Formats: sequence, C-alpha cells, structure tokens
Amino acid sequence: FPHPRPVDAQYLQLVRSLAAVGLVHFSTSARCVSKVFTVPKTGSHKLRLILDSRHLNKRTAVPPSFALPSPDDLAALEM
Repeated sequence: FPHPRPVDAQYLQLVRSLAAVGLVHFSTSARCVSKVFTVPKTGSHKLRLILDSRHLNKRTAVPPSFALPSPDDLAALEM
C-alpha cells in the first residue's frame, strides 16, 4: 500500500469547505473517485481548482436532448 502523504492545513480547509457545500462526500466504499488538483491561473499567482470527474461522467445517464432558441426565435417574441 502507498504511504499516505501528510495533509497540510490549507488542503484540510479546502476539503472541509467542499464538503460543507456538498461538492464532496466521504465514504468507506466509494463507487467512484474523482481526482482533485490545481493549475496556475493565467496571468496570476492564484490556483484554479480542477475536479477530474471523467470517471463519474462515464457512469451517469445521458440527459435528454433539447433545442435551445436561436437569436431569430428570441427576436420573434412578442411581449
């Protein structure tokens, strides 16, 4: 088994924040695990949080399709 890496205070705060708003859930028997990482924002010293949910997306049902209105449809609206 890989040795767990130490968890720093900022990472712990991030995970708690994500859990508080329902973006992550804790389980001892997860059916799907998403990777979390950061990349630098362009032109900034800030980091962009990336949740890699590709495995989860493969397990979900395809939503029904629908047609979005075109600019012509919006222009034809009468109020």
